[in-house]
Amino acid sequence: MRFVEFHLGYRGDDFLYEDRAAGIVPKRHIFVGLGLNLRELLFKNPRSQVGRAAGEVLDYFQPPYTAIHHNITE
Repeated sequence: MRFVEFHLGYRGDDFLYEDRAAGIVPKRHIFVGLGLNLRELLFKNPRSQVGRAAGEVLDYFQPPYTAIHHNITE
């Protein structure tokens, strides 16, 4: 279980001025999901500063296709 992390988040769509001018209503979504803990997989005990920095980035950034999410609001 240490290689899997639980995600809970919020995202919005269609908030550009062009979208609003076209009459598109902005949408807000709350989502849940599961993702891979890449820091634990790739940089568990980094010895270099580059490894530590990469691990810190992976605490806040989830690369594409390493997580699965499901909207719980429409």
